[in-house]
Parts: sequence; C-alpha cells; structure tokens
Amino acid sequence: MGSMKDGKKFVCSKRGCSYRTNWKTNLKQHRASIHNENVIWHHCEDCDYKGKYKANLKKHRAFIHNENVTWHYCEDCDYKAKHKGDLKQHRADIHNESVIWYHCEDCDYKAKRKGNLKIHRASIHNKNVTWHQCEDCEYKTKQKGHLKMHRALIHNENVTWHHCEDCDYKVKQKCHLTMHRALIHNENVTWHHCEDCDYKAKQKGTLKTHRALIHNKNVTWHHCEDCDYKTKQKGHLKQHRADIHNESVTWHHCEDCDYKSKQKVNLKRHVASMH
Repeated sequence: MGSMKDGKKFVCSKRGCSYRTNWKTNLKQHRASIHNENVIWHHCEDCDYKGKYKANLKKHRAFIHNENVTWHYCEDCDYKAKHKGDLKQHRADIHNESVIWYHCEDCDYKAKRKGNLKIHRASIHNKNVTWHQCEDCEYKTKQKGHLKMHRALIHNENVTWHHCEDCDYKVKQKCHLTMHRALIHNENVTWHHCEDCDYKAKQKGTLKTHRALIHNKNVTWHHCEDCDYKTKQKGHLKQHRADIHNESVTWHHCEDCDYKSKQKVNLKRHVASMH
C-alpha cells in the first residue's frame, strides 16, 4: 500500500486514515506503528492498555501504575500530573487568564491554541469526512481506531469488570477504579462547600466551575423550543434536541416492560439490570 504526495505533505493512503506529514520518514514510521498487521502487542497486567513498543508499555506502567509516585495537583481543578512540568503546562493552557481564546464559528468550542481549533474543526465540522458507525449503538466517530476502542470498552462481553467495594461504581479499566476511589472514597480529603447551595467538591476548581455554571446570574440560557429543558451551553442544547426531539430516531423497546431507548446499548443495560 503506497502513499501519495499532497503539496508539501505526504498523506497516508490507508482508507479512513487522515494522517499527513511533511516528512516521508514520518509517514513510514506511522504506517509501521499504526497499520502494521503483524505487530506484536505488549499488554499491561493491570489494565486494558496495550502498546506496540515494549518501551511504551514501560512508560505507561511508570506513569499509571506506580504507587510510589508523587502527584502534583492543580489548585484550580481536578487535574493532577506525575511530572511538575506537565502541571505547569496545564496551568498555562487552562488557567492563564491573559490567554487569547480561539472560538469555533459553528459551536461553543474554544481553544487557547490555534492548532487545537483547527483539529477540532477538521474532526467535528468537516462535512466530507467518513463516519464509522458502531453496529450495536448510536456511537459514531471519524477515526476507525476510536471505533475499535469504543467496541472493546463498551461491547466486549468478555471484559473483566472492576467493582468498587464502597459503592455501585464499576469500570472496565483498573486505573479508572483507582482514580474513582481516590476522588470519591478518600476520607482525608478537604471538602469545598458552595455558599449558595448544598453542593460540595473535593477540588477547589470543581467548585469554581459549579458556581460559574449554576450561580452566575449574567449567564445566557439556551431554551429548548419543545420542552422545559434549558442549558447554559449551546452545544448541550443541540445534543438534547438530537437525543430527545429527533422524530426520525429508531426506538428500541423492551420485550418485558414499557421501557424504550434511542440507544440499543441502553436497552441492553436495562435488560441486564432489570430482567
């Protein structure tokens, strides 16, 4: 399978792949690492991660499963990093008040980097893109690899569930359970309480986000034309209308009760839990 040159860029000719680069060597490396069917996968013993390079697996285990690592926490949100430099980069990208925002013309998305806005527009608002649809639910993506990951995480019947000992939470990735327990069931955490309601959060930044979304009197509300739903984010209203008021949607009905869902996967979960 070859490649074609698009102006100054070398474009991957694999169907469904949008990778392009200015360097032929980068394209070769991309094809060898992404589209090589004979590759040997290196699997993590503690979660679903797998890598094509043993060195990447070592990095993953050092980052994710190293119990002795020192975490660096952001003062303004839930972000944490094992490298102080990553925390600095996060704060510069997310919490820098003097930054210039680049706004999308078609939705509420905004980015502090122009390149990220370009990636967003190419992936979300590109009319000519090929969508990859899941066979078992309404999930769709513009990246074939994302569909594979979705199916492995959501529709893999043989997956091992990791259950929380203190609540009903369950997850397919052990590292996510560890994160859940650290955030939800950590008795030594300091709670930050909202002055105007009963809301409380373990991260000061999460409380700030709550107050900005819920108690900001100057916010613009976006109202649904067909019901009482309202939201402060235009993108959420679009998603609501697509999910609730789309007349052309196919309903999936339960054979044993009146339950119905627009997503087949939700019906499967209902049947598994109720019947």
